[in-house]
Amino acid sequence: MYKSVKSKFIILILTIVIFGAGIPTFFLLSQLKDNFQQRSFVMLDVTLDMLTNSIMSYLSIGDSKKVQQIISSVAENKSIYHIRLVSPSGIILQSSLADEKGKSLEEVTDGHSEILKNNEFFNNDLEIKRNGYYIALHAIHNKKSCQKCHKTNTSILAYFDIDTKLTPAEKKFYTGA
Repeated sequence: MYKSVKSKFIILILTIVIFGAGIPTFFLLSQLKDNFQQRSFVMLDVTLDMLTNSIMSYLSIGDSKKVQQIISSVAENKSIYHIRLVSPSGIILQSSLADEKGKSLEEVTDGHSEILKNNEFFNNDLEIKRNGYYIALHAIHNKKSCQKCHKTNTSILAYFDIDTKLTPAEKKFYTGA
């Protein structure tokens, strides 16, 4: 089958092209995917840190009225889709969208219903990509400084729920459109 010089030359060239271009392209694409995820996770972490520190500063001096203002202010970033403060039972306490306040998280989101049903996810931060968004759930623990107002025995007072949009480059990379 591969007895002629021409067929052996074609096989050799195909092998060189596959190894010379195919494998490096695969590694490049996997590196791009990792870079996109790392950028999105860093943005979520920075947003969570900023929210947590800002809100805890005001709550430590007893000014709980600023919580909604901080959430609304941070949510003005064009890359942020939603920010919610959710009770452990899943009721939205504060939200960047005013009409969500007081509703169940399961009622206003389709991507979070299985997360709510599976409570072990709420014990740690969770960052996942779903339907064009990165979703982060972050527990607000009942620290000693919180216990002067929150005298409950629960270890977690509430959760931040943040959804960030994929960048245009990420959308093109993941969907091809």
